[in-house]
Amino acid sequence: MNNIDIIGFAMIEESNKTIEQIAREGLHSLEVAIENFAPFCFWSLVIIGIVTALIWSATKN
Repeated sequence: MNNIDIIGFAMIEESNKTIEQIAREGLHSLEVAIENFAPFCFWSLVIIGIVTALIWSATKN
């Protein structure tokens, strides 16, 4: 193995570490986004359910 092979191998290893780090950061960002969005989604569904029930009960009378 010559020096060029060693340098190339080191660059590939560094590239793989960078890809793994980007993937980890992306996954963490997705987890944070879901945690922040979940309450909004829940309460939106509750409000939609209440409005739907009110409209449905108003049309029954």
